[in-house]
Amino acid sequence: MLHTFKNKGIKSFHTWAALLFTSSIFLPYYVTILAVVVLGSMVLFHWERAHAAFCNVRAKVIMGFCPATGLISMVYRNYFGALCALFLFLLLALGFYLRSGMTRQLFHKLLDLVCIGSVLSFLVAGIQKLVFLPAHPEYRPVSTFFNANHYATIIEFVVLISLYRLSHRTGHRKFYIGIIAINLAGLYLTGSMSSLAALSCAALIFLILKGKNKLALGLVGAVLAFAVSTLVFPEIFPRVDMIDHTMGQRLDIWQVALRGIQETPLFGQGPLTYMNICGKFGGLPVIHSHNLFLDTLLSYGLFGSLFLFFCALSQLRVIIHRLKNNVCTSMNFLILAVLAAVLVHGVTDVTIFGIQTGPLFLLICTSMGVQAETKRTRRATSVPSLGSLHRIGEKYSREGSQGIYSIKR
Repeated sequence: MLHTFKNKGIKSFHTWAALLFTSSIFLPYYVTILAVVVLGSMVLFHWERAHAAFCNVRAKVIMGFCPATGLISMVYRNYFGALCALFLFLLLALGFYLRSGMTRQLFHKLLDLVCIGSVLSFLVAGIQKLVFLPAHPEYRPVSTFFNANHYATIIEFVVLISLYRLSHRTGHRKFYIGIIAINLAGLYLTGSMSSLAALSCAALIFLILKGKNKLALGLVGAVLAFAVSTLVFPEIFPRVDMIDHTMGQRLDIWQVALRGIQETPLFGQGPLTYMNICGKFGGLPVIHSHNLFLDTLLSYGLFGSLFLFFCALSQLRVIIHRLKNNVCTSMNFLILAVLAAVLVHGVTDVTIFGIQTGPLFLLICTSMGVQAETKRTRRATSVPSLGSLHRIGEKYSREGSQGIYSIKR
């Protein structure tokens, strides 16, 4: 009886932690920091939760990266980088814990909560635009996020989530279509051209993977029509006429990043290295190097970048294995589409390392934990031994026809 009560308590904490963590992403970023610190600490300092989070060897190896990069940050007096390493350590601990107990039903509830949160974010962004419009017509609303580009990245993820939910919940099509429309309006307010390109590529990949070829062709046609329209009428989309200026700034930033990589090529100087060295090399005072691949090399060096690459490769192999075994196929497609958005957007920005963008990406990746539920289900469907037939018969009589032994695709 005590054992059952303890398990129920753990499950309850898992559910509430997931809900609080998801909700905090759409609140001001300092609330997200507080939620990650508190919930991550509650995982680390509780034996059963920590055991659930780190029962996988890969999880332990990945977690070891954070103290190492934090120590390197301290060596180079990159104190903000050390704080980022600590935040990442707590975030990964929480993410691995949520992944360990994730179920299909809970994951879908969290995605719906994300969709609702995006509506509130759009309302805040609209109010900000109206307030600043008279004095600053070019103002880009940030909503509750760190900056406008981070808000645009959140929008990318939300639109892809809505496409995923549309492919499952045919009875709620109007809701998810409305979510997509609202977030596209929010993307227009941010004026993020990188996010528009990333979202277009990621949505195309998701539709192709789902076999929606007609919709994919329609999307390609719409993107081409929009591109031609903006060339003829640049005022259609904000900041199109600033492409030359923004690319010039990025080229200057990338040159400084390359000089920083040459200075510490093996291990880097920890997270936010660019902010730590831009003054030394006379670069623009920004947080990162505006290129995911350069920034990774700059912050973590060759060895750290290779480590992260092989970690990502190992997770990709898990997804491929799930696809081969028809385990939660659409969830895997969602992860691949979101990853594509990150990589495309990463050519010109590093928003994935944001306080709220990173957690939402991690939340989507926790769907890989649903595989454990499927494995338990498969074991339940295996042929029982003769000695256990009586017990299984009693179990069937208790649970009736709830259908818990069927594997959902």
